[in-house]
Amino acid sequence: PHLLKENELIQGVKLDEIVSRRLRLMETIKAYSSTNHSTVKNHLVVIPSGVKKFISASIPYVFRQNSDFLYLSGCLEQDSILVMEINEKTSKSILFLRPKDKNAELWDGVRTGPENAIKLFGVEEAFPVSSFQNYVEKFRTQQATLLWYDEKNSDQKNLSQIVRPSNELVESPTKFIHTLRLIKSDAEIELMRKTCEIASDAINYTMKTSQPGI
Repeated sequence: PHLLKENELIQGVKLDEIVSRRLRLMETIKAYSSTNHSTVKNHLVVIPSGVKKFISASIPYVFRQNSDFLYLSGCLEQDSILVMEINEKTSKSILFLRPKDKNAELWDGVRTGPENAIKLFGVEEAFPVSSFQNYVEKFRTQQATLLWYDEKNSDQKNLSQIVRPSNELVESPTKFIHTLRLIKSDAEIELMRKTCEIASDAINYTMKTSQPGI
């Protein structure tokens, strides 16, 4: 918290910018589909978070969040899923998170929990990640549906069985996300400048203090 300024969700980036990214993605997919999937009325975009990876049986690497998930949610928690539901009239964002667990949080850090996610991440709904399968099955009961999910680049391989249980058509949203990420906001440009400044200072210091034989 001491690193964050007022209204920032992640360092240097405010919540309203994160929300606007999701809205732009949903509008982009909706516009694309009006031409390429004109018969589809309901879309479900599924963006999985990263998962804990292990050096050995019980020693994990430092967790790194999935970049697209972080870009669209501002959430640093593992084993989470961001869903964007798009239809002809409305669009909404839903986060599926691990529930609060006092014992697990002693080891892995504090969890937001679904009960706090709506306010913190600016989504319309939030649920325990265990309810994701039921949510997808309920969505499929609607007519003319299409799921958007990048199976190849997902760390949560179990999601493929839920999102693509048969030969159903599933599109990848990645190309649209990366098109959005290509154009940087003022906040992102400032972060990039700081990153370059830190790296430059480190390299210059290394050069200044280096000498033959060390």
